[in-house]
Amino acid sequence: MAAEITIQYNQVNWPLNQPFDQDGFLQLVQARVVDGGQDLTNQYDLSVEHRNLLVNQAGQYQVTINTVYDYQVLKRSVTVVVGNENQSYAANNQSNKRHRWWKWALVILVILVAWFALHQRNVNRANEALQESQSSQIASNSSQISSLSNDNQKLTNQINQLKAAVQQYQSDHDQSELTQSLNTIKQQNEEIKADLSTTSQAKLQAINSAINSISNHPDQAATTISNLEDSMQTATNWFNQFTQTISNWLNRI
Repeated sequence: MAAEITIQYNQVNWPLNQPFDQDGFLQLVQARVVDGGQDLTNQYDLSVEHRNLLVNQAGQYQVTINTVYDYQVLKRSVTVVVGNENQSYAANNQSNKRHRWWKWALVILVILVAWFALHQRNVNRANEALQESQSSQIASNSSQISSLSNDNQKLTNQINQLKAAVQQYQSDHDQSELTQSLNTIKQQNEEIKADLSTTSQAKLQAINSAINSISNHPDQAATTISNLEDSMQTATNWFNQFTQTISNWLNRI
C-alpha cells in the first residue's frame, strides 16, 4: 500500500473573519501521514495551501494539505466552508466549554436541591418532635392540674365536715355526738387517702391531726380549725399560682 495523507473530515467549517490557523486546521481535519497502516505523522511536516481561501468572505473553498514523503509529494484536498461558526473547531471548543459549564451548574443545582430537601426534612422532623413534646407536656400538665383540683375538692369537703361538727358541738356541747362525727370524718379520710397524691396525703394527715387535737381539747376546737384553714389556704394559694403559671405558658405556645 502506497503512503498517503488521511483525513477524518473531507469538509470543515471555518468562522467568518477568523484568521486561518494551519495547526488548528490540521487538528480540525485530523490529518495523518500513513504508510502501510503505520502512522508516520510525527516524522513529516504537513503544510496547507490556502492562498485562495478568503476568510472574510463566506463561501466554499478548496485547500490542499501537502507533505514530502520519500522524494514524492503527497497531497489531500479539503473543502472549507467559511461562515459557519457553529461547526468550526474554535466554535466547537467554545460549545464544549459551555456544555461543561452547564453540566457542572446542573450538578451543583442538584446538590443544592438535595441539601435543601434534606435540611427541610430535618427541620420538619424537629418541629414535629417539638410539637409532640409540647402536646405531651400540655397533656401531662392538664392531668396534673385536674388531679390537684380533685384532691383539693376532696380535702375541702373533709374540712367543711369538720367545721360543721365543731359548730354543732359549740351549739349543743354534746361530746358523744362530736366524737362520733370526728370518727366518721377520720374513716372517710382513710377511704379517700389512696386516691390522693403524695402532697395531698400530707394535707389529709394535717386534717387527721386537727381531728385528734379537737377530740382531746374540744374547748380549743375553734383555734384548731382556724390554724388548719390557714395552712390549707397557703396550699391553695400555691395551687392557684401553679395553675396560673401553666395557663400563661399554654397561651404562649
